[in-house]
Amino acid sequence: MKWLSAPTIAISRALLLLLILTVGLGPYLSAQSYDDYKPLRSKGPIPQDFLVPASLKYDLEMVHWADSSKEYQEALGAYFAEDFYYLNRLLRSGQVIFGDTLSGYINRLADHILRDQPALRQQLRFYIVRSTVANASSTHDGIIFVNMGLLARLENEAQLAFVLCHEISHFVERHPLKSYQQYLAAESSRPNDPEWQESSHSSYSKEIEKEADRLGLGLYLKAGYSAEIMESAFEVLKVADQDFAQKAFDRSLFETQYLQFNKDQWPDTLEYAFDQSFNSTTHPHPDERLTTLLDVLKSQQPQQSGQIWQIGREAFRAAKNISRYELCQRYQMERAYEAGIYAAYSLLEQGKHPQYLRKQIAYGLYALAQYSHVGEFWDVHQDYEEIVGPSRRIAHLMEQLTAEERTVLALSVSWRAFQKAPQDSELKRMCEDLMQALGQYYVDGLDGFLGIAEVKEQVGLSFARGGLADLLEGEAFRKAMTQNLQIGLNKKRAFKPSLKQGEARLKKIEGFKLGLDSLILINPRYQKLDRRENPATQLLASAEGEANLKNSLKKHANSLELELQILSYDSLGVDDVDRLNDIQLFQEWLFELSTNQELARISILQDEVAGLAERYHTPYFAWSQVVVVTDKRPGRKMMLWMGLFPPILPYSMYYVFTPAHTLFFYTTIYDLKRGKYLLVYPEQVRMKDRKEVINATIYDLLLQVKTK
Repeated sequence: MKWLSAPTIAISRALLLLLILTVGLGPYLSAQSYDDYKPLRSKGPIPQDFLVPASLKYDLEMVHWADSSKEYQEALGAYFAEDFYYLNRLLRSGQVIFGDTLSGYINRLADHILRDQPALRQQLRFYIVRSTVANASSTHDGIIFVNMGLLARLENEAQLAFVLCHEISHFVERHPLKSYQQYLAAESSRPNDPEWQESSHSSYSKEIEKEADRLGLGLYLKAGYSAEIMESAFEVLKVADQDFAQKAFDRSLFETQYLQFNKDQWPDTLEYAFDQSFNSTTHPHPDERLTTLLDVLKSQQPQQSGQIWQIGREAFRAAKNISRYELCQRYQMERAYEAGIYAAYSLLEQGKHPQYLRKQIAYGLYALAQYSHVGEFWDVHQDYEEIVGPSRRIAHLMEQLTAEERTVLALSVSWRAFQKAPQDSELKRMCEDLMQALGQYYVDGLDGFLGIAEVKEQVGLSFARGGLADLLEGEAFRKAMTQNLQIGLNKKRAFKPSLKQGEARLKKIEGFKLGLDSLILINPRYQKLDRRENPATQLLASAEGEANLKNSLKKHANSLELELQILSYDSLGVDDVDRLNDIQLFQEWLFELSTNQELARISILQDEVAGLAERYHTPYFAWSQVVVVTDKRPGRKMMLWMGLFPPILPYSMYYVFTPAHTLFFYTTIYDLKRGKYLLVYPEQVRMKDRKEVINATIYDLLLQVKTK
């Protein structure tokens, strides 16, 4: 989705692969230091949007529809249940932040736009989303999300103001709900024609986008912004998928005297064309939208020319810069490593916090090398021909290099970054990993690498053998290289991720004994999926099941004298923002760990996550989820025919007229100090989620966690 996005039937379809700050902006800008840059975290009182369970939001919303017909209530109930469920998933994912510098700026801008409409301003809440996508969206209940990827690409305050006016108009006109109502109407009008339904809904979506543009334009002009600058916002929309900067990548960032790229790896020219194509089923083409608005402007003939800046140039530039710094790490989290490398490079010339940027570049190369060792490079690499922008150069280079050359390049860049920050334990471990990988996968000993004298004697030598020649002259590097190469050589037959090994690792360990005295359980979840029931029924059943799950965990932990602390959103108060940040940090780390696909590599969040062990006085953290799936049994027609044979008639009748139940109980336990799995505990039971089944599974797990 592009920014200025259409409201969606459910928030998950817009943002998931998603009052506070009306004070002056100055204190927030001064609180963010580029010389010691740390990713943003939420601050201040926790908004109720984060604290109220989805089931309670659903109940409160349905009160407004009590006078509607039963059929309409059921239809709306399905929409609201799904919407609130995925909305809470986004709010509690760790991607949405509040009370930070960027949120302060967005709220200040909203205050200006709605200065004459205090009642409307009070209904709206604006949040920042950690996402590389240039997007903004609104919900039916007044939340407006602004992605960092959007802030990083806009050129001025007026463009951002137009985006906010557009999204505010979606809320005012209740477009999210109207979109769903239109969907229902199309479905009932021609129930057997899904192609027509889709076409009808697509046309309607485009119409409400144009309506939001027209209404947003009026709000925008009333706020005193320039009509001419509004036109440029649509030009940004056209290139929203491209790199947020256009600075050509300088190969000298990677090259040294002994690590040089050849003509194939770095050709003199690598042309790329800006792709102006636009394809969306929900949005009109930007040119079409702009033409419509220009016609509106002609008829209105605004009296004032309008301004580009109302809050101020410096405030916007600060927010844009912070967004770009944030995206450097976010690209790593989303496994868009080449984009992350380029994003960090494009900011280096500012001279603000170069070590943070050098580390992001080193980490991107390190991750690409780690995936290369196990033959999964193309799982995380984007074909350079599909990229529009200067990062295409980096993608092309990575394609041309061998796996060994990627490793040598990553080690060269990482070691030089480590030399500038020898206290950085993550960089140190990255260098050690790369050295060990060279021994494990590519060479037979230190003799496989040449010194300066040998390199000078050879022409056309691959830098995979001579690229580290200058570093090998240093005592510290040679010592570390010798030690870690030997470790890698000793691991020649060590773990290499594969499907079979991954499956084996996920098997339940019978009779395991961890001997833990304390455990922190983060945000346990319970979800009921029943295709026979509507989403509202499933939502309420899931909420009840989650409460019972937490009670059962506490009960059995107490009986086993296991110190169990459950950190969940439902246990937070308004002032518990530090604990909220801890939950979100763990979830982000867990997300990165899960996307590694069992690949043993350093997390970009490792040092930060290790700090949780200190704050909670234990390194052992866990995450648990119960999923209950109920569905019709397969092969029911065949069983009906088999029922013609009297001996199996009772069984066939039971099979046909009863649903299939499957209970998945999944728990992972981690040692945060080491950044590794301690246990993966999957349990699958083909029966209903009866209380005794849940209790028995929980007791079995906690007993073995406690037993020494």
